[in-house]
Amino acid sequence: MDKYTKLKEMIASAEDLVEFAPFGEGTTMEWIEKAEDRLNVAFPESYKWWLLNYAGGEIAGDEIYSIYEMDFDTVEGGDIVFMNELNRKLSNY
Repeated sequence: MDKYTKLKEMIASAEDLVEFAPFGEGTTMEWIEKAEDRLNVAFPESYKWWLLNYAGGEIAGDEIYSIYEMDFDTVEGGDIVFMNELNRKLSNY
């Protein structure tokens, strides 16, 4: 069993703590690449797997940032690009 199969099983068995989109309803690789380009980073393969398969959600109320598939100049909330750029902006104050 590979690590992603085990992780998928763990997520499914923790539905009382985990709130993700249904498996397979994640974001697209196109949007992941747009986010990486915008932030000038390479996301870890595990995060890309999660984005591709789950897109967004929370674990015990803590949000895991996703990609909302919206224009990065207008998106807000738990989008990884929005949150990263906001944190960069706030750190310059």
